Amino acid sequence: MAIINCPECNGAISSTAHTCIHCGCSITVCPECNNVIIGDASVCGECGYRFKTEQAAPKEIVPDIPISEIHDEWRNSKVGIATIFNKYQKIYLIPVLIGLLWICWRSLQVVLNWTNDFYAGKPSNYQGAFNSAKSGFMTLLFVYVILWHVVPEIFKFMKYKELSGWIASKGINTKGLIDKNLTSEIFKLTDKQHDRHKIAICDFIKAHVYEIDPRRKMRDIIHSALKCVVEFVGTYLITNWLLDFTNKYMSNIFWNYSTQIDTGYEPIKINYLPLILYVVIGTAVTLLLNYIFNEDRANKKWVQKELPDKEEYFDVLIKNGSVMGA
Repeated sequence: MAIINCPECNGAISSTAHTCIHCGCSITVCPECNNVIIGDASVCGECGYRFKTEQAAPKEIVPDIPISEIHDEWRNSKVGIATIFNKYQKIYLIPVLIGLLWICWRSLQVVLNWTNDFYAGKPSNYQGAFNSAKSGFMTLLFVYVILWHVVPEIFKFMKYKELSGWIASKGINTKGLIDKNLTSEIFKLTDKQHDRHKIAICDFIKAHVYEIDPRRKMRDIIHSALKCVVEFVGTYLITNWLLDFTNKYMSNIFWNYSTQIDTGYEPIKINYLPLILYVVIGTAVTLLLNYIFNEDRANKKWVQKELPDKEEYFDVLIKNGSVMGA
């Protein structure tokens, strides 16, 4: 630090000062040649040194309208593919329904072809037709799991990233907005308003937390991946068991009819233990995952840490059950 003279009043001041203590004049001192310039400057007129100008961070705002209306504004803005997908997610049922209709039509064809062959005295290749229908059904099952479980989980994380970007573009103070909407006013909300308010606040919390806490985001990604695996394996095992049971039952009937031997229908021994185990274990694992990765509990921890005086209102907000998101 050196002592320099103010170019306005010639008073002695520090070279690190930005304002003269004697006359209040704003000054800029060049770190290269110690040239003293009145006011702010971007370039030194003596040596050409370029000053680094710090841009002030944009001021964040806390809108006066309810957070549910802000949430609706974001959803209606269609800022990205994930936002659009989450709004029109049920449209993905169309290919699944088309596939189910195809399976039903294929199964009906199997029965009609066998009936015609039977009355014509020609045994029909039932097993080949059944295997064809089974392959189509398992393919449809795979498509269903991908479209109805895996894809939505992927778009869910994209949705929060898009929401975070939209919040930043609007200059909204997320923490302040949540604080402002966790008040005693939630006691006056109708059931429909309560649900909209709950979804909006939890979506804003997750979008905010994902930006500042990568561990929380990774934790939720692991939960989504495990959930998809459990749903796929469980659905596959149960469906495969049902199809095998149907195959055994129908094979017995078709064999007796196609050979025209009236041997009677021997009762088929059905082992229900695998089905019971699939259902019980699948349900237990799903409940355990939902308990370990409970979203309401994770959101509440954030409220306890950042807005401790609003914990009571958040408890009231989530009392009706888990938040599923928009």
